[in-house]
Amino acid sequence: METFLQAIVAWVLVALTASVILRGILGAIATRQHMTRIPCPRCRYYTHKHYLKCPVHPGDSLTPAAIACRDFAPLGLT
Repeated sequence: METFLQAIVAWVLVALTASVILRGILGAIATRQHMTRIPCPRCRYYTHKHYLKCPVHPGDSLTPAAIACRDFAPLGLT
């Protein structure tokens, strides 16, 4: 009877560990999908410099607020 309870406890621990890992993976995927919507790296005004990433909207650069940026200009257009 004791080994049966130990087996149940072991499987419960395995299931809890798997659920925590799965929840972390799903959270990372959701964050990545949200971050890929930020258009800053594809904008002509984005400078790739750590001290001033965007001269037009420096406070909103690389944040979720940049998703609706009115001044977004794609790189390829002149």
